[in-house]
Amino acid sequence: MSLLTGSMDDQAPGLSILPFQLIKGKRRIDRENDEITNRLMIVREQQKRIEHKYAGSNKALSSHDYRTLENLNDEERYELFLCVLFSEVRFQD
Repeated sequence: MSLLTGSMDDQAPGLSILPFQLIKGKRRIDRENDEITNRLMIVREQQKRIEHKYAGSNKALSSHDYRTLENLNDEERYELFLCVLFSEVRFQD
């Protein structure tokens, strides 16, 4: 709570600048990084399966496969973002 305004709005930004090590233990960060890496490998394998299904043919992607591939691409970008984030946290030690 802010002494001047009496609101708690001032505290939220402070939490965003705390190092992850103070919030989570190193083992938990390492475990989460491993989980992210595994999810990334699964997403990439699913992408390859869809791409392989249409490789070498002029056949257009079905609307279902197109949507699935788009969702997998979005998930891949998110998992890569998390990988970078967690690798930066580990190198801060």
